[in-house]
Amino acid sequence: MSNIDQNSIEAEAYAIYLAEGCPEGKALCHWLAAKERLMEKLTTEDEIRQEESEGGITSGSVSN
Repeated sequence: MSNIDQNSIEAEAYAIYLAEGCPEGKALCHWLAAKERLMEKLTTEDEIRQEESEGGITSGSVSN
């Protein structure tokens, strides 16, 4: 799994802060939520890449 850089977490945390209406005193909660979101995104992307490499999904394929 790839590492998540601090700038990415900071940007995501700020987006959460704004989305919640700029509440005071929730910086740690926003930071942790941002890190979790980014880790989930990376995990999902890694799973998709793994399936593609195993032939389960091909780029541009659409299932109906």
